Amino acid sequence: MFTGALRAWGASCGMPVNARFAGGPYVAWCAGFVTRTCDGKEGCECVEFRGRLSGVREDGARTARPVTGGCGC
Repeated sequence: MFTGALRAWGASCGMPVNARFAGGPYVAWCAGFVTRTCDGKEGCECVEFRGRLSGVREDGARTARPVTGGCGC
């Protein structure tokens, strides 16, 4: 199980977002920026972001992938 959180609620477009996650023999981090938000508009709660998810194992093996994500309704 990983622990950590990516906090982007209330962010404006272009704002950087960063998070670190750890669990077992792995550490992962996400670095990116907010691409869309409708925070403050009546009846709309969403945020979308784009960035890079990177990971490393205890033995030093590394990998990185581009990611997009979002949350809301």
